[in-house]
Amino acid sequence: MSFTITADSLVKDIVNELPKTSDVFKKNRIDFCCGGNIPLATAVTQNNLNLDTLLEELKEVLETYENAEKDVEVWTNSDSTTIINHVISNYHRVSEEELTLLSPYVTKVSRVHGDNHPELLQVNELFYEFKKELMEHMAKEEAVVFP
Repeated sequence: MSFTITADSLVKDIVNELPKTSDVFKKNRIDFCCGGNIPLATAVTQNNLNLDTLLEELKEVLETYENAEKDVEVWTNSDSTTIINHVISNYHRVSEEELTLLSPYVTKVSRVHGDNHPELLQVNELFYEFKKELMEHMAKEEAVVFP
């Protein structure tokens, strides 16, 4: 991954490129949605934060993305049990967590902006349909396919 985070990076661009950074912004009470069109340095100043500390937290998230791209070894040189456990822990549980954390934002954006952007109401509907189907799919894999 060739994404660099600097003090001049826009908060919204950081989250668009690395969605997991939203957790860092939430923890530090930095608006990455409607108020995300500002440089990181401005967000730090507005929230009385330390830029170096925040950059370090964000770079840790970036490293997790880079490490995930390197997990080819598990796919090519592992037995079925190892691969199944890898899928469950690195994809199923992570997907469940992310969908759960994303749900209130999808709802909020459609509620706040849906009157002026009716397509967001459809995004809300599609998101929850997708979430339901994906959760059912993962549960079926774990109960039927993997054993």
